[in-house]
Amino acid sequence: MLLRKQLEANYITEINAVGQFIKLVNCENKVKLRATRSGNTVIETEIRAGFELQTAERFDLLVLNSDVEQSIDIWVSKHSLKYDAPAGGSNRALSYSAEHYGGTQKILPFEASRMAVTLFSDTHDFWYGGEGCTPETGIPVRAGVEKKINSSSEVFVSIDEPPLYISGSTYNTINELDGGAGRYDGGYGEELPEYTATAVTANALYIPERHISQYRNYGTIRISETGAKLLNVTGDIRDIVVMDYDKDKVAMLYDNGIIMVYESGNKVAEYNTLYAKSPLNWKKLIYDGERFYAYHWGEEAMNWYTPSDTSAPVFWLALDRNLFIRKTFYDKDTNRVLAICNKDGHQFIYDITGASGLCESFPHALGQDINGSLGSIITFPDMRFSSTHITAYAGGKGLVFNRQSGAITELINIQFVSAQSRGVIYVIKDGKQLISEDDGLTFSPIPNDTTDFGGGVVFGTFSGSKFVTYPLTKNVDGTYKARIYDTVVSQASAISKLRVFKEMK
Repeated sequence: MLLRKQLEANYITEINAVGQFIKLVNCENKVKLRATRSGNTVIETEIRAGFELQTAERFDLLVLNSDVEQSIDIWVSKHSLKYDAPAGGSNRALSYSAEHYGGTQKILPFEASRMAVTLFSDTHDFWYGGEGCTPETGIPVRAGVEKKINSSSEVFVSIDEPPLYISGSTYNTINELDGGAGRYDGGYGEELPEYTATAVTANALYIPERHISQYRNYGTIRISETGAKLLNVTGDIRDIVVMDYDKDKVAMLYDNGIIMVYESGNKVAEYNTLYAKSPLNWKKLIYDGERFYAYHWGEEAMNWYTPSDTSAPVFWLALDRNLFIRKTFYDKDTNRVLAICNKDGHQFIYDITGASGLCESFPHALGQDINGSLGSIITFPDMRFSSTHITAYAGGKGLVFNRQSGAITELINIQFVSAQSRGVIYVIKDGKQLISEDDGLTFSPIPNDTTDFGGGVVFGTFSGSKFVTYPLTKNVDGTYKARIYDTVVSQASAISKLRVFKEMK
């Protein structure tokens, strides 16, 4: 008899049947088979599609096992099965469209009964091949050109646009600092992090925390998918700025005026001229693509100095103007320096590029006043940049700025916002992940999303195949411990669709 069986990965499937003939008519991957009679093994082997066996004696039980989930067609009988597909081509055809979500994606599994498949894209050039297919290794096909593949093997298709990753629901907690090797007892996450000095890149989070019991200093912890690492300690960390988001390059300002530059967690430069001027009370840092500027507290004005010339401040703010620069961000797409500032108890975004002399006010960076668009600066100020958008966040509020149109969309009661690939805006709200493709005017839930981030601010970044987060509100155990979530490709919105024509035996 011809049977169809659904095999689960690494799970035993039994067939109670008496016979001497076995033929695996169709399968997607290899199958492990053991035939027994009265509990004694008659034959044990690995079979693939098209394999046909005749055992030396009759069996009364087949035991099947597969490394992957798959559907199979198998003949089990006292009689042999002889079948050859009719000559001259296929006798069954199927047509459908396959959605593609970016990067490399498997379009077709192995199908023993498939003679050929034709692929066609109206909109995107694509590359096809087997496992490991990329635009560098695959066979190129232009949009508008059909491609016929005479094969029953797996087919992977790549398009030259990145997928949109979202967080999965499973995660691991980073419980130890530096792998628990004993540095400062390996502990972290006991103290509240310094919100306004945190920084984020495409590969890591940088958290200043007063966790070091011997010194009680604020030291910087780098959180990435490889774990939590304590960087150099030479005083209290006062500010961290991102120099290059994609290259994971940051600069850290210590209270004593020393500036250290790190790339991928490794120190690559150090500047100490500010320390020589005054080894105390350095508070904030700016990077403009070429130079650093640091703010020194305790003088008659809010004076900003550059390490290359400490004789006089480059610019300054009058203390009676009630204007304070809380956090600065370098936008390398436009080579501008943007700052989230506090003025009269409200938050503004100013363009402070090339500031010099007495700066009583700055131009609005986004072309308009955003008074009320951002919440309390005390709870983590953040700005992120893509080629199409700028997103900003502070105190449960956020905004989305479209670089081309200049439109600003305000967001309320959110936990996280970031511009992703293809102009998609990614938000966490009420513990759930949402995406928008219209500048944040409307958001759609992500299909099959089972992740629950709970309440509170989510400070995170997508790093490789992980979503790395650090809580800015306490975990249930009363600590602040980082989490590393698995990620999956979002299927909320397809980038492209392929027309598929299958010819079957």
